[in-house]
Amino acid sequence: MKKTFFTTLPLLFLSSAAIANHPVNTFISARVIKPNETTNISVAGQHYFKSQIANGVYDEFGYFDTDSSISAGYYSSDQTNGLSSLQSISGNYFHDKWLIGGSFSRLSYEFDNAESDTQSHTSVKLGYLVNDNLLVSALYNDDSGRGSFNAQYSHQLNPQGDYIGFSLSTNDDFDSVSLSSSYFGRLNGDNYIRLGFDHSQQGGDDINTYSGSYYFSEGTSVSLSSDLDLYMNVTGKHFISQSTAITISYMYIDDSNGEGTFQVGLTSQF
Repeated sequence: MKKTFFTTLPLLFLSSAAIANHPVNTFISARVIKPNETTNISVAGQHYFKSQIANGVYDEFGYFDTDSSISAGYYSSDQTNGLSSLQSISGNYFHDKWLIGGSFSRLSYEFDNAESDTQSHTSVKLGYLVNDNLLVSALYNDDSGRGSFNAQYSHQLNPQGDYIGFSLSTNDDFDSVSLSSSYFGRLNGDNYIRLGFDHSQQGGDDINTYSGSYYFSEGTSVSLSSDLDLYMNVTGKHFISQSTAITISYMYIDDSNGEGTFQVGLTSQF
């Protein structure tokens, strides 16, 4: 399974071998974003029914999920002219090589000079694990009334756990396509690197996003992502213990507002 959680400063007295032998099942994260006069708060949790083993660093668990899990999340946005919130729950169940999944979400909002409203959305998923390295799936979303097809593939490059992964997704009309890839590997000692590329094509527009993370140690990293045009995000992440991490991010979007946004997050895995 793969999870990307929060970090910033070196950890001592813990080796890669100790991390690899430390199983975790549950991931909980919380974050606060405060752009201008808006306060956004999110809390999310995911529980795996099979223990997950980290690969080299505290927050690396593989390219895609192959174990059953259940997730829940809550998001609220308190703005000057109103309040909105989103609650969601989802799950994936693997039986032999088959995957059955689904999600349910509810969006509520109430703004000044506008009627309150609540919207609910449901999705269902069916997948097949061809082998440990290849997962194919189909998803139907009742919000759009359309489906999508997805394939995920990972290839281990050496016994140390370095890998490269690819994902391909398209809607049922094949007019919207997204492709992503990720590389994770050890440089030397406790230093690791993760590189990513995302490409999406929608309505004739091509959007590319590049990302990279450098690990100073098993629990300390800095990450950068950008489309090299309008968007940039810089994140520092530090595990204050083997199970708890702090994240500080700065995101800038070149729009009419033209202001950056800071985000603070806390993550626990146990």
